[in-house]
This record gives sequence, C-alpha cells and structure tokens, in this order.
Amino acid sequence: MASESISPLRWAGVWLTIGWTMVLLVIYLSLAGRPPQPLSFHYSDKLMHLSGYATLMAWFGMIHRRASSRWRYVALFIAIGVVLEFLQQWGGVRYFELTDMAANTVGVLLGWLWCRLPSGELLYRLEQRGRSRVWFNRGGGDV
Repeated sequence: MASESISPLRWAGVWLTIGWTMVLLVIYLSLAGRPPQPLSFHYSDKLMHLSGYATLMAWFGMIHRRASSRWRYVALFIAIGVVLEFLQQWGGVRYFELTDMAANTVGVLLGWLWCRLPSGELLYRLEQRGRSRVWFNRGGGDV
C-alpha cells in the first residue's frame, strides 16, 4: 500500500493545529446549551454528528497515514463520541441518545474509509504541489 511508505508532512504542525481545533469545536458544540442548527429536517442532527466525526477522522487520517496510527484515531474518536454523550446526559442541558453515538461511530468509520482512497493523500499532495511554488518555499529555488 502506498500510504505505508510515508514521507512526513512538511506542515504537520499546522495541519495538527487545525485538527485539534476542530476536535475542541466538536467538544464545545456537543456540550454547549443549544448549538447552531444549520440544517432542519428529520434526523438532520444525525447527519451533523456523522459529518463532524467523519471530518475529524479523515483530517487526522490524512496527517497520520500509517494504518496503526489511523486505527488509534478510530478508537479515540469513537471514545470521544461515547464520552460526550454521557456528559450530555449528566450535564442536564443536552440529551443522551444512542443514535448520536451510532452516527458518530459511522462517521468515524466513513472518515477512515475515505482515508484509504486516493483522496486520503490530499494534504500530502497539496504540500507536494506547493513545494515548487515560491510562497511555500522558504529558501528560494526548488526544494
């Protein structure tokens, strides 16, 4: 598999900062009183759970391209989704729902699957294209 012969991302720190900011946003929105509802149809909240967790897994899967690292993130994000549901129940502001846990888990698995496609190399390809551009190149000339 191509993703097993891995060269590091040049801007890994930037990508990780963006990723952990997204994790904090998911935690905040999961525990806040009433998060924004950009979609309003039956089960739209499940779609938001699924897409949020799929995005997290896909993002970290693009940064950490080894299979073992990706599986650790699968476990981490599923655990976060479960813990946040219990915290919602105990917080008294939001509701505990098993279907939210299921949507979170399905989202994580879809994000993991997405990383196994060529699209899972998006950040790597973006950096490879950018290395030949002046704004990406700190030292001038080709890298």
